[in-house]
Amino acid sequence: MPLFAATREIDATGQDVLVVTGDVDLATAHEFVAAADAWTAGGGSGPVRLDLSGVTFLDSTGISALLEIRRAAAGVGTDVVVVGQSAAVDRVLAVAGITDLFAARQGDA
Repeated sequence: MPLFAATREIDATGQDVLVVTGDVDLATAHEFVAAADAWTAGGGSGPVRLDLSGVTFLDSTGISALLEIRRAAAGVGTDVVVVGQSAAVDRVLAVAGITDLFAARQGDA
């Protein structure tokens, strides 16, 4: 498995999702942001849906990337929703106190 990948896929429900795998850190955060920016620039419908269940490591740079992605999405009138996350991501978001910023709401997941 590569150290990092972010690919736009269609999930089982037919919705677009950005599937992120590997480490999201100083070396890869810019790729994560670029992949999400391509989503918002491409005029995707609905929220930016992130599947982070394959993320093995998330550091403070990764948190900053998530917040940057959220700001960019808000700038075009949409949200960011995490539809899957690994235990590593869950822990970091909880410690940072930002879990609720990315929680799926009814109809988003």
